[in-house]
Formats: sequence, C-alpha cells, structure tokens
Amino acid sequence: GGDLGHTLASPATSLADLAQVVNALTCPEMGVPPLYKACPLTRLMREAIGGNCRTVLLLALAALSDDEVLVPPAVLKFAEHACEVINAPVPDVRVLQGGELQ
Repeated sequence: GGDLGHTLASPATSLADLAQVVNALTCPEMGVPPLYKACPLTRLMREAIGGNCRTVLLLALAALSDDEVLVPPAVLKFAEHACEVINAPVPDVRVLQGGELQ
C-alpha cells in the first residue's frame, strides 16, 4: 500500500482542529467559519457538530483509585464549550420507493 502519512493527522492535531470547529460554532460573532475540512476527524464529525444530528459527548476519565478520578481541566473546559454548540436536526424527507431513495 501507499504511504498514508500525508492523510493521517496526529491525535493532538485532530483534537486541536476539533476544538477550533467548536470555537467557531460557539462564537459566531468572531466571524470565523468552522473549518470542517481541516482534518479527517472534523470531516467525519461534521453532521454531529453543529449539523443534522443529535449528539452525545462522552469523556474518558482516568480513575487513580476508588476515591480519585483524574480529569484534566482542559478536558472539562472543552466539554463545557462543546455543550454550547447548537445542532439543527431536521427530518429526512426523502421517500423510499421500490428500495431506492427518491
């Protein structure tokens, strides 16, 4: 196979691009459009973030013990900010006739 290095972004870069999309959607007064095409992650999540989906955000937390959970402040800040994104789901009105969408 070919070298996929040019199409795959690092997780940190993808998450930074995702944060920029969330910022653009929650701060429209800044006049910066969401750059969904910035990386594969944001392209994949376009309908889930500000699009035509109902979205649930899950956070991964690390349990240090039965009484302690590690939650980096940046993760909580991102989650809080992402909850401000308003999606606009609309019903899909395409009609299925004879097994094909019309």
